Amino acid sequence: MKTKYNFKKYIFSNSYKIYEVDKEIGFIKRNYLSNITVAELNEKRFIYKEKGFFDKQTEIINSDNKIVGKINYSSWNKKAFLRLYGNEVNWKYTNVWNTRWNIEIPNEKKIEFCSNGNITNDKINDNELEILSSIYIFNYYRRAMITALFIILTPTFLTRIFS
Repeated sequence: MKTKYNFKKYIFSNSYKIYEVDKEIGFIKRNYLSNITVAELNEKRFIYKEKGFFDKQTEIINSDNKIVGKINYSSWNKKAFLRLYGNEVNWKYTNVWNTRWNIEIPNEKKIEFCSNGNITNDKINDNELEILSSIYIFNYYRRAMITALFIILTPTFLTRIFS
């Protein structure tokens, strides 16, 4: 049975809201002043803690304060590798524009995402952690892209102002 969710982020917001039909069922909220993100879906809460500077890694902690997963990022090919509850899960973009991505769970079907907020889930079992992690990774790469653009465009902007 397919389940459809939607997620939304407003332009200057630091959080995503997750909906099933029109009912809010979860959120992902990033604290701007720290490396901690709190996420909840269907009353299951997780904390994402970023570690490292050049070799980024994220630990995922459940409500019992136990590490249930880790995310390793690949900067060059926009992929992420997750270890959730001991299982390997792959996250990757599926188109050139980086507006669609999926998460591949071994021996199960994919969960497909689109940057317009649509989530199509073929999985029957509980998969809150996979859905939250996928949106978290999408936001990680989006922040990295915005930071790179800021670094590239700031010198150009400043030379035009001061020349």
